Amino acid sequence: MTTSARGKKYLDSYAASLAGLAGGSAFILGREPGSDTEMQVLGASNPALSTDGKPANIQSSSFRDLLFDDPAVVTEGGASLGVDPPLASGEGCVGLPLVSSDSRVVGAVVALTDQRIETPDEILKHMRSEAPRLSAEVESMLQAAEIHCFEERCRLIAEVTNTQLQSRPGQHQMNMALEIVCKRMHVDAAVLRTVDSGELELVACSGVPSRLQKQRLPVGEGIAREIMSVRRALAIENVPQHPATIVKIEHDDPNTFSFRSYAGAPMISDDVVTGILGVYSTAHTRKFTPTDLSQLQILANFFALTVLNRDLFNAINRHLVDLHQSRFAQQGAPE
Repeated sequence: MTTSARGKKYLDSYAASLAGLAGGSAFILGREPGSDTEMQVLGASNPALSTDGKPANIQSSSFRDLLFDDPAVVTEGGASLGVDPPLASGEGCVGLPLVSSDSRVVGAVVALTDQRIETPDEILKHMRSEAPRLSAEVESMLQAAEIHCFEERCRLIAEVTNTQLQSRPGQHQMNMALEIVCKRMHVDAAVLRTVDSGELELVACSGVPSRLQKQRLPVGEGIAREIMSVRRALAIENVPQHPATIVKIEHDDPNTFSFRSYAGAPMISDDVVTGILGVYSTAHTRKFTPTDLSQLQILANFFALTVLNRDLFNAINRHLVDLHQSRFAQQGAPE
């Protein structure tokens, strides 16, 4: 059994014992890599309540934002732990921050109770007695996750670069590269568009059904306008409710490609925005982290160079064809 597997088994075991004491469900949360506010479930009293790495914050007006400030938080009147929909809920909630050896909050231990909490002291005592080991295990698992995340991002850049360098850049190679982007960034779709005559022309695509692919989109509307304006990567967690998209989504035709969350980055070449690389989450709401956006911007700049090289290659080929035809015409002309 690996170290991470042993750690997960221990966290699940402790959560089960805590749930028995509290009379409800219990979770061990760890900070989402690359985020200062998101948490994910690392251990649960019921394995079916695991979020498989997806963020799962506590939803409660008095609880959600206090774990990073208070030594212990007790909520009465209802709380839930959820992504979409909630994983679990309870009438009461007791939580304790988990602090690393260098005084950083790395996570929390949380108990959701079936009934209103009258005396939380016994639950808090149980949590505090185990907090040092819980903190150490969570910190270790988060460090391992960060290393894995870094390796995945390095692998993504290497694989995308490899698809473009092995052969002349074309649409097939770019589609393959976007398939890799989807796989490594754990998104459902990716689209590459370049600016052409005031519109965004489709260059490559992965994950969008062909019947829903639009060849050209206006530059000055919706998400594209925001990215072109700020000239940097940005993310929209809840697309249906975002001001840039809500009107279009409500009134557009049903055959339009729909998605829950989006992240996009401008393709910049010689200080000019030449296109946009966008990634889409269709099944679930996704909060893209600053690290995700940084990675996306690197890829967008790489694709900008790829498209520039493609256009240069095509221009040279056209010039050579014209030159050949001109010489052929001159040789065939009567003296």
